[in-house]
Formats: sequence, C-alpha cells, structure tokens
Amino acid sequence: MTSLLLPVIYLTFVSLGLPDSLLGSAWPVMYPELGAPVAAQSALSMLISACTIVSSLATAKLVRRWGTGRLVAASVGLTAAAILGFSACGEFWQLVLLTLPYGLGAGAVDSALNNYVAIHYGPRHMSWLHCCWGIGTSVGPVAMGWALAGPLSWHGGYLVIGVAQAAITAALVASLPLWRRTGADRDGAAVADGAKMAESSDAAGAGAGNEGCVNDAAGASRANGNAADSGSGCADKTCGSSSNGDNPGTSHEGGEGQGGSAAKPLSYPELLRLPGAAAVIGSFGCYSALESSMGLWIASHLVLARGIGEAQAASMVALFYLGITFGRFVSGVVANRVAGRNMIRAGQVVIACGLVLLVTCKNDAAALSAAIALVGLGCAPIYPSIVALTPSRFGEAASQGMVSLQMACAYVGSTFFPPVCALVAGAGAAGALPWLYVAVLALMVALSELANRRTARISSRG
Repeated sequence: MTSLLLPVIYLTFVSLGLPDSLLGSAWPVMYPELGAPVAAQSALSMLISACTIVSSLATAKLVRRWGTGRLVAASVGLTAAAILGFSACGEFWQLVLLTLPYGLGAGAVDSALNNYVAIHYGPRHMSWLHCCWGIGTSVGPVAMGWALAGPLSWHGGYLVIGVAQAAITAALVASLPLWRRTGADRDGAAVADGAKMAESSDAAGAGAGNEGCVNDAAGASRANGNAADSGSGCADKTCGSSSNGDNPGTSHEGGEGQGGSAAKPLSYPELLRLPGAAAVIGSFGCYSALESSMGLWIASHLVLARGIGEAQAASMVALFYLGITFGRFVSGVVANRVAGRNMIRAGQVVIACGLVLLVTCKNDAAALSAAIALVGLGCAPIYPSIVALTPSRFGEAASQGMVSLQMACAYVGSTFFPPVCALVAGAGAAGALPWLYVAVLALMVALSELANRRTARISSRG
C-alpha cells in the first residue's frame, strides 16, 4: 500500500507547483487585457497568500474531521476549479474572486501532505516530495510559454494546467481507499500520544514541570540514535506509537485521520508554548522569506546593481530554482544517513557561501551564476528537513497542528518580506539586497540553533 500511495502523493505535489509560477509568467500579457494596473499582480499574490494562511491554520481540524486523503482530493479539486475559472476570465474582478478558492485549496494541500509524509514516510520522501514541487514550478512556465507563443494566449495556458489539475483530482479520488486506516495499533498509538499531549497542555501554567511533561511526547532522546533528527516518526518511550527510532527515515504504513476522536487536540496557543516551537516556526518563516525574495528580486539586483541584461538575468534566476530542485533530489538520497538537524546546518552553510560570493564577486556573470546556484542548492534541504523533524520533536498528535503553524508562518514570510526588498530596490539601493538576505540567514540560523538546543534538552531528559 505504501508503494502504491507514494506516486499519488508525488503527483499531488507536482500539481501544487504547476500553477505557482503561472501568474508571473503570464502577467505581462494579462494585465493590459484585463484593464488592471501592472502592480495588481502583487495584490493578487498577497490575497492568495492570505487565503493559504487561513487554510493552513484550519488544516489540523479538517484532517481530524475528513482525513488526509479526502481533504487533499477536495482541495486539489478546488484549485482545479479555480484555475479553469482563470482560463475563462475576461475581467479583473473575476480573477480576484477566483484567487480565493485557489489559495484556500493550495494551503490545505501543502499543510496536510507535508504532515502526512513527515509521519508515514520520513525525511527521504519528504525531500523528494519537495523536489516534485520544483518539477511542477518548472513545467508551469513552459506550458504557459507554449500557449502564449500560439493562438491560445494566457487563457489556453491556464486551461492546460486546469485540465491537468482536474485529472490529478480524479486520480486522488480513485486513490481514497489507499489512505484509509491499515492498522489499529497505529491508530491507538496516535490517540495515546494525543492524550499525553493534551494532559500536558492542561498544566501549561505550571512552569518547568509542564515543560518536561509536554515534551515527553516531543521526540526521542539522542541516546536512541538519530531518530529525533530524522523526523521519521514518534520515537518517544512514553508515546504509545510504534517507533522507527533505530532506523531513521524508515517508511511505514499508516492511516489517515491520525489523532483519533478520543484525543484532545492542542490549541495553537498551547502548541506555541511547547519548548522550541516558536523558534522552529520563526526559523521556517525566515527560510521562506529568503527563498521567495531571492526568487522575486535577485534578477532586479543583477540588472540594477550589476549591469546584467534583462534576458540574461532571467535565465540566471532559473539557476536558483534548478539548484533547489536538484538539491532536494540529492537530499532525499542522503537523508537516511544524515541527521535532519545537520541537513539544515549544511544547507545554511551552503547558502552563506553563496551569499558571500554574491556580495564579494565583481560583475562577472559566471561568478554571479555560481553564487545564485549555490544559494538555491543550500535552500534545498532546509524546508523538507524542518517539516520532517516535526513529529519526532513534538509528537505525532501535535504534528499536524505544528505543521499548520509552520506553513502559515512560511506564507507570512514569503508575503511580507519581498515588499521590503521592493522598497529597498525602489529607493535606488538594489545593491543592498544581498545584505538583507545575509541578515535573514543570520536570524534563521540563530532561531534554528535555539530550537535545536531546546528540543535536545527536553529529549535528553526522556
């Protein structure tokens, strides 16, 4: 069953990436036809992000009610309907309305599938999952470019992607039996884990005693090997679930709707009180701010501050995404042999090397290309590794809520930091953009290491 479901999950994440780069690719043609100002693209992007934040925060409750499979199928269907609607738009206000179901669907898919793979498949498949997203973001602009080069225009590009999304929705509906529970032992384990977490949260005001109690369900101790680093599942001896602590990243089958109706789920304020939770979420937001602003503004830095031509700058940005996609494939290959925390650290070191090269090199296109590719390569393992660590750090019962908070913070970072870069570039200081990236990286490293210390201290008491 595990092997049959994996291709469906991978295909779903390809579908998540397919429409992500369509708006930017088609906007130069779309906005005059729709009678919208060129700056309206930013408003649409922020509206989509706001919807993804809302749906990410609602995902934990929806998974408990519907189960992962049904929620993902419904959400991909919602995005398919929205994208097909985009293809028929003739007015800007219609586009605005359709961004609502698109954002709501995308956020739920992202949050639900990240948590499902983190619990049931481990870090190797988490890296390859996000590699599939990179494939989708690469295919989308190609499809739009093909449509724009012919008589179909941007309407045809959205139609092609919308039909592909509808086909993936049909595949998800057909796969629903594969998502159902396959073992009562794991279901009961998740309930037991959730009960322990709930009991811990009831004593949230009890100070240090609560800290130790809550995190008895937060992951395995370092004495059990790299289980807590691999994120392969709840390996705590007090958590009733089966453990993969001796074999990081081991795949195992599990059912949807984890958590069980008998467990009292933790609220978001209670989740944020878990030691290390705020630091993990903050580091995730910093990562997303860095990745999104690099993708959106590094071309402007190259053109405005380095004298690179527009066409060449655009092709150099592609190296950033190729670095992420290739790096996530490689990360998946080594994920079972390298601890998750060390994967994150390695990525941060590579990003730092790329930024140092970006800041210090002259206006040499080859050196700048290498710097951009290095930053993308360094970004590759960070996102999937943070998510993959969540079940072992905080317990399976708290995992979906924590992943939802992480996704929401990621969208906050990717929504609000790029406008800061826009203000800097608009003020004639595009040459300072790499220094902004350095500052965000430094904050990410500080928060990441703080999270490591706090979760490791609790694990060592287990």
